[in-house]
Amino acid sequence: MTHRLNKIFGKKEGSGRQAKKPSPEAPRDDQLTRGTTKKLSVYPKQLVAGTGQSVGLHREHNEDALFAFTYGSADGKNQKEIGFFIIADGMGGHRNGEVASSVACQVISRNILHKLVEIVSFDEFDLTEMDWSGHLQQAFEEAQRAVTQQVPGGGTTATAVLWSDHKLTVAHVGDSRAYLVFSDGRLKKLTVDHSLVQRLVEMNEITPGEADVHPQKNVLLRAIGQPEPLQTDVSTLTTPPGVKLMLCSDGLWGVVDEATIVSIVLQNDDPVDACAHLVAAANAQGGPDNISTIIAELKE
Repeated sequence: MTHRLNKIFGKKEGSGRQAKKPSPEAPRDDQLTRGTTKKLSVYPKQLVAGTGQSVGLHREHNEDALFAFTYGSADGKNQKEIGFFIIADGMGGHRNGEVASSVACQVISRNILHKLVEIVSFDEFDLTEMDWSGHLQQAFEEAQRAVTQQVPGGGTTATAVLWSDHKLTVAHVGDSRAYLVFSDGRLKKLTVDHSLVQRLVEMNEITPGEADVHPQKNVLLRAIGQPEPLQTDVSTLTTPPGVKLMLCSDGLWGVVDEATIVSIVLQNDDPVDACAHLVAAANAQGGPDNISTIIAELKE
């Protein structure tokens, strides 16, 4: 190649500058590639997230909505990392479902972001002292009013998670789910489906396996937009280092088995890649429904 380039540019062999020899102190390429498997510490801690979505292979339009927000700050003395994530799966037909999920996502996110702006703007706000359970409960009630007024006949699930440091606050209505994925391969479900089949399982009338193939497995007992008073499940838990958070609609968890989900999440360190592979796995199983997922991890 060098001989050809010299001919093209009219240079004689051996002419021009010789390549600069690397400094004795500079690492060689082979040295750079060795030992890179050692995990580096991260400062400041960073909450990273990825999202993935697909209409699936059998639906004409998308009735899922998702929202992902991360914030980090550090000044050498203090640091803050915050994440807020929502997945909503609409229902109602005639595009009411997609409107309902979008409205719910917008209202819930707007309410919580308003509180987060106060934290970002004023240093005296302590994240651990914020009543996130109360704020999320209020945000879901606002979404209930908005969907009822704007989308009569429509409804939506909603699962929202506020992540601050190692504390998660989860608010949930419907059957969209939140999970923790542990590095040792364990999967912990943080939400309980508000569905007919889940109620039947709790009453020992059917088994979890039978629930998976039950003809009424998509019947929900709770949803934002239903005329009954809204009941939102809200819980708070502390997470250990290295755990990953996953939110998803039933278009993912309903068709991809848990072992495959865990394998994909753990094999893909980049949450964006992990989400893309999860969506692809759901479509590979036929993609019968809309698919949405969010993966987040606190790197430290």
